[in-house]
Amino acid sequence: MPKKDSLTQAVETQAGKLDPAQRGFVTAEYETWKWNRKRIKTIEDMVDSGELSTDNEKKLLTERHQLVTENASLFSHIMRNLKNTGDDTDEFTEFMKS
Repeated sequence: MPKKDSLTQAVETQAGKLDPAQRGFVTAEYETWKWNRKRIKTIEDMVDSGELSTDNEKKLLTERHQLVTENASLFSHIMRNLKNTGDDTDEFTEFMKS
């Protein structure tokens, strides 16, 4: 199994302190956020290649904008749910400071 990045470890640690239903929602939102982030990178690579028609580039940039907007909303919701789930030295707080 691949090693988890520090953000994933921190979210999982903090989400573990939530009730099961809330933890499930936070975990699902985080997985969607990660998928969106990968798709955004894929779109950026495709656009940067310069091999797309103007119409396809426009469609991909519209999709990218929608994903970025959705990720901002997901991040905000995840942050609200994880707020106050740790102490001053928890992994999540340390990650956010870096």
